[in-house]
Amino acid sequence: MAQTRFSSLSTLTPARGVSALCKQLIHEELLCADHADQAEDIAIKGGQRLADVLAIRFGVAPLSIAEAYSQLFQTQMVNPQEALPTPSLVHKFGPAKAAKTGLLPWRMIGHDTIILTDKPEQFERACDDLTRTFGPVRMGITTTEHIEKYLIAHHQNCLVRAAETKVPLAQSSRNWQARRTLIGGILVLGLLIAASLLWPQLTFGVFCAWATLILILNTGFKVAAAAAHLADKNMQNISRVTPARLPKISILVPLFRETEIADHLLERLREIDYPRELLDVCLVTEGDDLTTRSAAFCPHGCGPSSCLMAHCAQSHGH
Repeated sequence: MAQTRFSSLSTLTPARGVSALCKQLIHEELLCADHADQAEDIAIKGGQRLADVLAIRFGVAPLSIAEAYSQLFQTQMVNPQEALPTPSLVHKFGPAKAAKTGLLPWRMIGHDTIILTDKPEQFERACDDLTRTFGPVRMGITTTEHIEKYLIAHHQNCLVRAAETKVPLAQSSRNWQARRTLIGGILVLGLLIAASLLWPQLTFGVFCAWATLILILNTGFKVAAAAAHLADKNMQNISRVTPARLPKISILVPLFRETEIADHLLERLREIDYPRELLDVCLVTEGDDLTTRSAAFCPHGCGPSSCLMAHCAQSHGH
């Protein structure tokens, strides 16, 4: 790092438009012109980041995209796993916020704070807020993978606390007291047994009446639903409406000590008919669940989502 180059906001000129990234990748022989046109069309119509479309739909490596951004914006690439950020800067911004925004405060060079990102447009949008927090800022380029790996390696506990306290206390189960619930359940069961022994006929009659009431209510709901469906004759005449832009969907799949299920599940997920750049599949496992991880992760060392998306890209002929 004898020579450092980092971009300020003034270098993010409008001339570097949507197609500039594709032109740079074509120049480096990492993308063909046909795929570039297709990627730009998909990105514009779907309102998606061009870099995401190139990586997920056309298999361009994120590192190659980062290197192209580095050339476009004349800024330096940094791997925060090798050149560690200043911890105080990361804590000032917040590890959870860094993970969410893809903006990682790195180091101060002179009076400027270097912000690493793989999303130049995100740096431009957040530049005013970053300036209020850190003073003058400049942009450096990295990859999402490098940011995530650094945060997990050095700020995992902070991220875990942020995730565990994200839901307000009144809406969460953090105050759940299993012991008190167990004692209450045992007391209720004891009362029911005592009532059955002392007043067997009365208890049996109450249970029968309760079961009958539940059955009547359940049947009533079914009848009401069927009547509402039959009464609305126009429902069948309404054509399916396709939105102009499909939403991005995240699928959270919790797994625990699975082997056979994980393989079959990934195969079914690969069959989902939805634009791959709008689909985010996250396998949720325990930190010490090596059984599921060995079964679900790609044998080439990439994560399950990366393996899944690569398979889908190949199945679409890209």
